[in-house]
Amino acid sequence: VDFGFAQFQKAIIAKEIGGTLRYLAPEILRGEKPDTRTDIYSMGIIGYESLTQKEAFNERKTFQILESVLYKNLQPIKKKKNIPVFLNEVIMRMAAKQRLERFASFDNIIKLLQKEGKYK
Repeated sequence: VDFGFAQFQKAIIAKEIGGTLRYLAPEILRGEKPDTRTDIYSMGIIGYESLTQKEAFNERKTFQILESVLYKNLQPIKKKKNIPVFLNEVIMRMAAKQRLERFASFDNIIKLLQKEGKYK
C-alpha cells in the first residue's frame, strides 16, 4: 500500500528549498565555493526586501526562483523620502549577480554607510 508519503515529503522539501533559494547567491546555485561576498549577496537581498517591503523574487515555482536568482536583475529601489539614494546603490551592489561586483567585505559596507550617513 502506498500512502503517498514520499510525494508529500518531496513537496515539503521543495517548498523549504524554494523559500531559501531566494537568498542564495548565484554562485552557490552554480556549485561554486562560498566566500564573504556570498553572504553579502544574501544580506543585500534581505536589505532590498526590507526597504521595498516586497520579495526580491516573487516567483513561486522552484525552477522559476532558480532562474530569477541566476539571471534576473533586481529593480532599483524607487525613490522614497526617507531612503537616501546612496542606500539604493549600496543594496544593488551587495545583490549584484557577479561576485566580483559586490563589496569585498562587510567592513567596506559599514565604512561607506558611516561616511555617507555623516556627510550626506
